Amino acid sequence: MVMYNEGQDAADATAVTVAPETCDSHTTIGSTASKSERWYASGNERSHSAFNMNLPNNTIWNGYPLYPSDNFHFKIELMNMNHEAQIGYVTVTYDIVEGHPENFREIKPVWLDAALCTGTGSEITAPQQSGKFSVVAEPWVATFDGAILGIAGHVHDGGVGVRFEVDGQHVCDSVATYGSTSGSISPKPMMGGGATVHVSAMSTCIGPLLPVKELKKGQKWTLIADYDYDKHLGILEEDGKQSDIMGIALLFALRSDKRQAS
Repeated sequence: MVMYNEGQDAADATAVTVAPETCDSHTTIGSTASKSERWYASGNERSHSAFNMNLPNNTIWNGYPLYPSDNFHFKIELMNMNHEAQIGYVTVTYDIVEGHPENFREIKPVWLDAALCTGTGSEITAPQQSGKFSVVAEPWVATFDGAILGIAGHVHDGGVGVRFEVDGQHVCDSVATYGSTSGSISPKPMMGGGATVHVSAMSTCIGPLLPVKELKKGQKWTLIADYDYDKHLGILEEDGKQSDIMGIALLFALRSDKRQAS
């Protein structure tokens, strides 16, 4: 698989970016839960995963190997911001090359999560109801070597962005943009109130442009999710409290070994 893209979510094909929001929040590939890897994650910003630039005379490509035993597992979240019943669709485009060609390098995804192993499904209770705060993930210690292709983060409304540190050195920021599409602006707030202008894009960190370009065994990668409710409103629950937040990211790197069928 060399590309994965999340598509339209409305019955009317002209209304691709209009609420309701359909969020293919997490996608994993593998034969069982313990042997699966998270491959994709996004909110309404709809980040896409494309690992090859269309360069003249390019002969080396990147992709994720698939095997007959693999299954795709989707976790879907739905949000209707219109206060009226809607019909929603999930559309996914896969770009797949048959076989495992020799000129394809293998990609390995790494899941970074401020709520890792907490059993909360990546969601965290907001530690504050107003102002600025940061949520710091437990460092991930790299288990393999490989060139870094890129990193993309995700936050909920109220989030400023996600920062990444390697062995204490700042390497990049995945910054949130708000209200840049029609589907990221609600006519009304949710039941509890709060934001009507939502996250619409997250910037990505391109591997060759990072100060740390190589993943090395033993490196400590730390994710830091920054929130500022004074700058960006969060979504409120019906009791008036801030809804749960997230601080997650996917890092993609080339692997020197081969992924084995599970």
